[in-house]
Amino acid sequence: VAAGTYVENINFNGKNIAVIGEDRETTIIDGNQNGPVVSFENSESSAASISGFKIVNGSGNGAINITDASPTLNDLLITNNNTGGLYLSLNTTSAINNVIIRNNTSGGAGGVYVTSNNSTNTSPVFTNVEISNNSGGLTGGAHLRDWSNAKFINATIHGNTTPADDGTYGDIGGVLVWYGATTATFVNSIIYGNTPTNIYSHGTANVTYSDVQGGWTGTGNIDSDPLFVNASGDDYHLRSISPCIDAAHPDLDGDGNTWESDVDDQDPDGTRMDMGAYYYPQYNGPEWYVSTDGSDTD
Repeated sequence: VAAGTYVENINFNGKNIAVIGEDRETTIIDGNQNGPVVSFENSESSAASISGFKIVNGSGNGAINITDASPTLNDLLITNNNTGGLYLSLNTTSAINNVIIRNNTSGGAGGVYVTSNNSTNTSPVFTNVEISNNSGGLTGGAHLRDWSNAKFINATIHGNTTPADDGTYGDIGGVLVWYGATTATFVNSIIYGNTPTNIYSHGTANVTYSDVQGGWTGTGNIDSDPLFVNASGDDYHLRSISPCIDAAHPDLDGDGNTWESDVDDQDPDGTRMDMGAYYYPQYNGPEWYVSTDGSDTD
């Protein structure tokens, strides 16, 4: 799909097709406040996919609504929706990759809402996702509940807010894991700078090799300023002195081989993985030395 703004609401209606935009900054689907911008609700499989779009101006249950379906979401910018960014429910094992969920609002969860029941498998996997500057009446960033089993790998969850009003679910700006049957997993992630509270679990929150403001029990976790390049300008890349660099899980795929010998456990630059959605590229090439007293003609 060529760059441009398309005012429409897309329902895949059970079709396992790929819809690919030219670029998520310039190819825009505008829902015109007429319900979810994109809906998957007819048992679509992982072969159904959408990528390369900016998703704006949705209403209803999520700018993207996934109910009883498992589509693949890649390279999306979900922003400026007043219905929350992403809603997932019932049987879904969706893969959500390289997605930004930013500046959305909702009376419920501003960023991500995942719900289930005791007879469905609600196990989406979020990889390299940014959930930032969303605001919600219940939770700002991610509201995970009702027997769901969401997993977040290399997520950056920052700047999300909810009112400090002693509401039913507490005042959780970042991540809320609700109900005893809910399990949520975070690895190689940054949960920082959310207000009033970063994370609270009434279920099971397995957090490892992550930077959590206020601290969280788990192997490899830290509580340190991640030192983003410019969080106020929505740049969540890491500065060269960030404590999140080379601090992620040394054997993420769990095959017994750590990052030194296993490329699956490395960042693209061949170093140990970093925490957060955006790795810091380190130069590992040859060192060059320049002499200042040589001949200008050589």
